[in-house]
Amino acid sequence: KIRYPDRFAGDQRLVELEGEAFFEVRKDTLKPFIVQTNRLKVRVLGTVFNLKAYPDELQQTTLVEGKVRITAGDEEVELRPGDRATCWDEKLKVEQVDVRSCIAWVERRFVFENEFLPSVLKKLERWYDVRISIEDASLREIRFTGNLPKYESIDKVLEILELTARLRFEWNGRTLIVRKE
Repeated sequence: KIRYPDRFAGDQRLVELEGEAFFEVRKDTLKPFIVQTNRLKVRVLGTVFNLKAYPDELQQTTLVEGKVRITAGDEEVELRPGDRATCWDEKLKVEQVDVRSCIAWVERRFVFENEFLPSVLKKLERWYDVRISIEDASLREIRFTGNLPKYESIDKVLEILELTARLRFEWNGRTLIVRKE
């Protein structure tokens, strides 16, 4: 969900976000661009960045180019290109990341870097609008690394995942059940 006015009035350009968005913002020193989530405030003068703000996950801001200032609670940090800030309970942690993997979704790709199966499946749920249930808790410890196109159908992605791990996927209505092979 993204909320913004028909026209930006006043001394700022304010956008509210729940979910994930990629921004390319034109510099305007008289009207700073601000993205507000339920936990973060990202202040921009002119830059390219990705903001991930799903309500059930850690919120992350990844800077591609330019400069942003992030506020969470009483804490404030400034990011440089290649930095990602992660928010935990109004605390910010900044680290250097491979920006390409953070914005791969913009290019219609899944990029997994040593990610646990539940994280991988959460991305598939969002993209393909399905529900996925893991039958065996031990499967939650499986990790994936890969770079795949976002196919028209989830079936191609599932085939690849089945080939790389001892998994089997079965449909039960609109719910995908993950089982051990």
